Parts: sequence; structure tokens; C-alpha cells
Amino acid sequence: MMSEGLPRKVTAVGVVGDIGQLFTVYEKNWMCSECNQENYASRGRCFRCKAAKPAVDNYVGDNALQTFKEGNQIDWQEVIDPVSYQIYYYNRVTGKTQWERPLELGVAPHATGNITPYITWI
Repeated sequence: MMSEGLPRKVTAVGVVGDIGQLFTVYEKNWMCSECNQENYASRGRCFRCKAAKPAVDNYVGDNALQTFKEGNQIDWQEVIDPVSYQIYYYNRVTGKTQWERPLELGVAPHATGNITPYITWI
């Protein structure tokens, strides 16, 4: 497999953050030092030569990840609107609300989105 054939350059490897402030963490593909093969971040060994993945911090950095690593608080929080069951965002410091995800929260986790309430049919 040639490196030009890889369909993605980053892989979602997890979520971090407090409840209501979760964001996705991505890791970049890595290059094998033995055979120069590009490998997905999720691979522990090289696709071509089976050399071990190097132990380096290869995460895609954004504001939320950097803030989380430094141990600082993010002011924005996800909240669910009780009428529409849609997620909106609330700033605990300024009191501002908005529908668009703030940049300070980073990339939304894969499970975030519209929430449909669980309905029991009788």
C-alpha cells in the first residue's frame, strides 16, 4: 500500500473532557522509521515491515486539547434544550448561549448531535 492511497491522515482515538465538555481527540498517521511506510494511527505495528509504532505524542492539537492538557477550565458547556431536545452551548462565565459549537470546545465527539428522547409506547 502506497502512502498516497491512504484515505485519511488522522484517526479518532477517543474523547476527553468533563461531562458536557467532551471533545474528540485525533492522532496523526505515523511513518515507519524502518521502511518509510505511512500507517494509520490505530496501528501498533507497521503495515509493511511489522516494526513497532514509535512512542511519540502524535495527537492533533486544538485549543480544547491544549487547555485540557494544561489543566485549565473551559468556560463553555453543552446543555440540552428541554423543548426541542437539541444541544446548545452555555458559557458559565459570561452567561452567553448559542447553538453553534464554540471553538474552545474543540471537535465534537462522534456521539454528539441531536438527541431524540426515549419514548415508551403503551
